[in-house]
Amino acid sequence: MTASPLAAGCDLARQATELIAESWCLTLESAAVIWLRLGKLAALDAAAMAEGERMVEEKMQAALEHSARLMTGGFGLAPQSVARGSLAYYRGRVADNRRRLTRPARTGR
Repeated sequence: MTASPLAAGCDLARQATELIAESWCLTLESAAVIWLRLGKLAALDAAAMAEGERMVEEKMQAALEHSARLMTGGFGLAPQSVARGSLAYYRGRVADNRRRLTRPARTGR
């Protein structure tokens, strides 16, 4: 038995709403990480230089890994699964950075 056009439309709307919510969460989390990084970079010291280098390296690595997964079908083939997989991929990296940037600084003895 096939789903009615109304049921299919409702399912599509639900999926779109979930993707919008996940995208919004990624946007907010990314904004928080940007502010945390700006605070570190503003110090203009050796730690700021290291953070800047780390940021560029992370972005290049993430772009390469994400591209490889896209090309090999690692997120699936359906547009919704590719979108959901991509969001999850980047949300994981943003969350890792947020955790790292909000940890208390280690003081040298």
